[in-house]
Amino acid sequence: MLKSKFKNLITFLQNKRLLITTHDLVDIDALTSCFALKYFISQVFNVEDVCVAFSEVSRPAREFLDKMNQKFPEFDFFFTEMKNYPEFEVVLILDTNNLDLVKFKGEFTLPFIFIDHHTASNKHYKHNLNTYNIISERYASTAEIIYDLYKQYNIILPNVISWLLLCGLLVDSGTFKHGNNDTIRRASEILNNDVDIQEIFSILRKDENISEKMAKIKGLQRVEIIQAGEYLIAKSHVSAHEATVASTLLNVGFDVTIVLAQKKEEFRISTRTRKHICIKTGLHLGKILDNIAERYQGTGGGHDGAAAITGQGEYEIIMEHLINEIKQILKKE
Repeated sequence: MLKSKFKNLITFLQNKRLLITTHDLVDIDALTSCFALKYFISQVFNVEDVCVAFSEVSRPAREFLDKMNQKFPEFDFFFTEMKNYPEFEVVLILDTNNLDLVKFKGEFTLPFIFIDHHTASNKHYKHNLNTYNIISERYASTAEIIYDLYKQYNIILPNVISWLLLCGLLVDSGTFKHGNNDTIRRASEILNNDVDIQEIFSILRKDENISEKMAKIKGLQRVEIIQAGEYLIAKSHVSAHEATVASTLLNVGFDVTIVLAQKKEEFRISTRTRKHICIKTGLHLGKILDNIAERYQGTGGGHDGAAAITGQGEYEIIMEHLINEIKQILKKE
């Protein structure tokens, strides 16, 4: 637990007008963490004027939010459009430490702080209040960082906040596949008699549409098998749902998966691997893609076992670079 960092951050935020936001295409961990942090701040500082702002929300997060609105109609799930708000003094950016992933309308000039569980980016940003950043890979989700804030300040979790934090934790840890002992301990502490784990799973379960099903089938049909020592790498391409296809290929039996999706001039590459392979070989997809993104002027990063890169123009060089780096690490083992 980052006790001193938490204390310094909360002391700094006192009496300031705060805006809470996250990366573009808001996912469930980012969404739940933002609303849980808003409630935390309202309790610690006894204020109500904390604003949550999003740009585009992903389809799974929209569906999740609809279900939460139905279950907890009394809770304020309001968020506003992402843009510069001169009336705020500090922006708290959750679930990313890469400003390129945060989409503001207009020039971004507000001072900001990152709260995130991904690999720390090498980039340095103007207006970043770096001293107060909370970035730690020891957490499998941003929701866990927010939970530890509640715990340090002895803030009782109302039922809706327990649901939010547990859902964010479960989604980003892959139901503990990307987590550790602390992830399981936090989940156990959040669970109570009013939180039914099977109901949680029911809310998180999503029905695949025909587009996703077609992407999976095409991804399997187009797969290219690359061998690196005792490991098998899957390389494929689809027009959309590349992250879902990457996970599907992993479930089929591949050790590392790389899936490309290209839309006009922009492309996105999603990668996946198994946790035990990261531990055994030292493979960290997030670090590899962060370095490649910096070299080729893209946007990339993520976890050791799940990461992505987005860019424009030719993607072949990046794909070749990525595969070569992965092969070198796996062959060393």
